[in-house]
Amino acid sequence: MFFKGNSIESFSLVKDIFVLILASFILIEGYLITKSHLINLYECYGLAFEYGRSFFLNGHAAYSSCLSTVLPQNKPFHTLPKEYPFLALLPMMFGLINYKYYETNFMILMIIIVGVVYFYLRKEISSSSAYFFALLIVLGGFSLTLSRLDLIAGGLILLILIFARKDKFILSYIILAFATGYKLFPAVLFIPLFFYQNRNHLQKIKYKDLFPPFIFFALSGFFLLLPLIFNYLDAFSPLYYQLNRPIQIESIYSSILYLISLTHLISLCFFNSFGSFNIGIIAHHKCYSGGVLITILEIAGLVFLGAAYILSSRLYLLKRISFEKLILIILSVLILTDKVFSPQYLLWIYPTVAYVIRPRSRYFYFWIIIALLTSIIYPFLYGDTVFNFHIHSANLFLGTILLRNTVLIIFLILYILDFAKFPRYSRFNPKTQVSL
Repeated sequence: MFFKGNSIESFSLVKDIFVLILASFILIEGYLITKSHLINLYECYGLAFEYGRSFFLNGHAAYSSCLSTVLPQNKPFHTLPKEYPFLALLPMMFGLINYKYYETNFMILMIIIVGVVYFYLRKEISSSSAYFFALLIVLGGFSLTLSRLDLIAGGLILLILIFARKDKFILSYIILAFATGYKLFPAVLFIPLFFYQNRNHLQKIKYKDLFPPFIFFALSGFFLLLPLIFNYLDAFSPLYYQLNRPIQIESIYSSILYLISLTHLISLCFFNSFGSFNIGIIAHHKCYSGGVLITILEIAGLVFLGAAYILSSRLYLLKRISFEKLILIILSVLILTDKVFSPQYLLWIYPTVAYVIRPRSRYFYFWIIIALLTSIIYPFLYGDTVFNFHIHSANLFLGTILLRNTVLIIFLILYILDFAKFPRYSRFNPKTQVSL
């Protein structure tokens, strides 16, 4: 039971329900104002997988636009999403309970996910952390939360943290495998979880300690190979899709290119591809998404990601940061160094931020600023910029992105330095969040 039967807890429950209703109302209004096309895309993928492309031709003219978004069907195989891993089909298929009300069904599913994350945070930590989570998704994702799949990944990561803290490592590894099959990126959390599982005997690991990681690798391999059963020709298209994507305009690489362009050493160009707004460099009167400079930036990003991963892991092994803080740092660095930084990616990390960061600490305000700037970027500046890209709107748009990315960098630097200078950490207590 989440709540005890006394008046204080009853009043607290009423407050929580009110907060969730208010947050849900704002999220619904945010979706209706922006009317994202992605729910329609998920519906297309779900219908294409279930019925094939022929569904869009046989008397379903309302879905004819789906023909331009789904992969060509290789009969007799199922049609798979070109950019999403196979397990991402599960929430896409949820709306097909009645596809005529797909949009409503999908939004109900995401409201349920919001409620589950909220009450887990309330139970495992405090009401303040649950309020913080609600504030983050309202400020930073009011137009995104109900129309994207990403909060599910954030909720799965939260469950990994919660079960690991309770030493239920088999469950943690199972959820990690599912999250990896759902969004790929959670695979980077395997090493921190392995460190935490064996924190008291890293130098004397026994065979029984390898069983939970074995479950992770077995399930991850199963989820990776599962789409081969349905369509071996397109089973790995999400991997190719992600590897071939150009630099998205909200990424840190875009911000660096923007700063360099202010010196007039390069000229920038902008284009739509891979379902996002991207940035390139003009050379010989053509727009290029690659080149020496962009390659150098991408390599530098990988080096920074690796260095931050190793440094934060070392700080954990030296007992200067807790497992939860290690996860927060790794996720933040991963999002920052990815060449695609879509605004919904922050939904991956908001539950972890609410789990780790103490409300009203200085880092609390960093994340409030990051969330606010993200909403200013999307949907407000995106609407004026992408479809009417004049130089004044470009400077405002790219400048706001630069500011958001800079705030995230400053947070990471200060957060790591805070713990690097401490000799040891006291055990992380999520109920009181006594540490920074």
